[in-house]
Amino acid sequence: MNPIAILTDFGTEDSYVGEMKGVVSGIAPGAALIDITHAIPAGDIQAAALTLWRALPAFPPQTIFLVVVDPGVGTARRPLAVRILNRTIIAPDNGVISYLLASAEAEEMVEIHNPAILRHSNSQTFHGRDLFSPAAAHVATGMPLAELGAVCGDPVQLSMPLLETSEDHIKGEVLHKDHFGNLTTSIGALTRVSAGIRLEPWCQPKPGLVFKGNAFSVILPDQTMLSLHTTFADVARGSGLAYIGSAGLLEVAVRQGNAARAFELEPGAKIVLERKE
Repeated sequence: MNPIAILTDFGTEDSYVGEMKGVVSGIAPGAALIDITHAIPAGDIQAAALTLWRALPAFPPQTIFLVVVDPGVGTARRPLAVRILNRTIIAPDNGVISYLLASAEAEEMVEIHNPAILRHSNSQTFHGRDLFSPAAAHVATGMPLAELGAVCGDPVQLSMPLLETSEDHIKGEVLHKDHFGNLTTSIGALTRVSAGIRLEPWCQPKPGLVFKGNAFSVILPDQTMLSLHTTFADVARGSGLAYIGSAGLLEVAVRQGNAARAFELEPGAKIVLERKE
């Protein structure tokens, strides 16, 4: 049975995640339930979209992603089931799949409205338990998406993050700060090549290009300049650095420190990657 990966903003102090898992287990008792995270900031659709985009490639084909970051619960927003990149996303239509759709076309998309899959005690404030969890469980047991509801299109899309290029620099923005205070930016996906750094824009339909050079700097909003390194140990303890993170996006950190606090940066702050002279 296909695994179900769960992503929410519910936290772990309340029973919400446990109730969702209980519903899934009642319908698909053999499905493996994997927690991606339940620590998305409350209602932060952009953070959920980035986390889903980042996490999806780590899971095997046919995985079902149960994504419930749903500040519009109970409104006219649609519940969706989307087949993309050989995996299935069960989520509200609020932009949470935006970054995936920037990377690949949806193979199938339906609006979930089959009353037969809903829990009888269908709450207007907890669709995570009463609508999305049953849908994910039924898909895990082999139900085709067509049985969940009718084909639909035009999903809600978030604005794409800043990513501007010129011959000698790339402009982007901070997207996320993690538990360590490391900062993920929109500059990427980046790979090192013999001539310098190759950029394959991850969130915009732009062609890839190579920035030639042997050394590169990252400029922060206060004009602090950081060198681009390979890993944390390339700098002294307490020093700042930039590096290509595990998702291919440019990141900023302080070795054994907190970059978000040290540089007073939050999501939305502008960052520039440029070739050193």
